[in-house]
Amino acid sequence: EPVEYEQQTEEGVYTSSRLPSVVAPQPSGLPLVGEGAKRLRARVADLQLRPNQSLFFETKNDMGIRRTYKGAPSGYQKPHEIGSHVLRRLATGPSTKHSTAYDRIVVTVPASFRPPQRKDTILAAAGAGMELTPECLLDEPIAAFIDFAVREPQLAEATARGAREVVVFDFGGGT
Repeated sequence: EPVEYEQQTEEGVYTSSRLPSVVAPQPSGLPLVGEGAKRLRARVADLQLRPNQSLFFETKNDMGIRRTYKGAPSGYQKPHEIGSHVLRRLATGPSTKHSTAYDRIVVTVPASFRPPQRKDTILAAAGAGMELTPECLLDEPIAAFIDFAVREPQLAEATARGAREVVVFDFGGGT
């Protein structure tokens, strides 16, 4: 059963197993992370929001390139800082019916991520209070395969009967 997240929006609480990687700093100190921040993108002009200053939505593409967001508040000036907010929300924010302790945390990354991008991901995890090593980063296509294998037990049966080759296509868009 997927983990669900209660996400604050202007319309109220939205619950979903998907948490968009969109972050909006708030005057209260706690950022708006997920669907609520994502919906703000449609109102950037009305709310006088500035991409990469008061609304962050494509920072994964900036991981590992030493980019800084000039004019952004403290704690939001680097891609790994934005990633920290998302990872913290993922780790601490599941709905109460999923309140189990974790033995190990693994973070998925695009298979194309290079060493500097992976290092920034580990920095983001550290900023979220997670201890990750490079071995705790899992390429998204492999994560998609593991998910499929768990959901489709006949795959395990085929492997037991001698099937040894599997092709995984990762078309992107949210592992």
